[in-house]
Amino acid sequence: MVPLMHPDYGCTASKNFLSLPEYESTVKGSSVLHRLLRATLSIIRSDDFDFPEDGAVFEITDEEGVVLFSGAIGKDGLLSAVLPLGTNIVTAISAPEEYIIDDAQRRCF
Repeated sequence: MVPLMHPDYGCTASKNFLSLPEYESTVKGSSVLHRLLRATLSIIRSDDFDFPEDGAVFEITDEEGVVLFSGAIGKDGLLSAVLPLGTNIVTAISAPEEYIIDDAQRRCF
């Protein structure tokens, strides 16, 4: 625990008190900045011949089931989402007509 002291007011706080889970906390003078830590999750889909599979729709939720992102694979076979750090669950919602949907849920950390 590192005590922080405000130069003008003489009050102190500990870094442990100022930190929040999944946030990076920075103290500068009397200001505290909490920046949410995020990561990019990319889904790449291709068929058996390595051709991009576009049109599949995916939903990404957190562990409580809150939908964080929903989107379709582009013509390049790629879908990217910027998400808060933590455990996320990826589920295929739909697939193009000529493909079989994989309805298994995948956990991403």
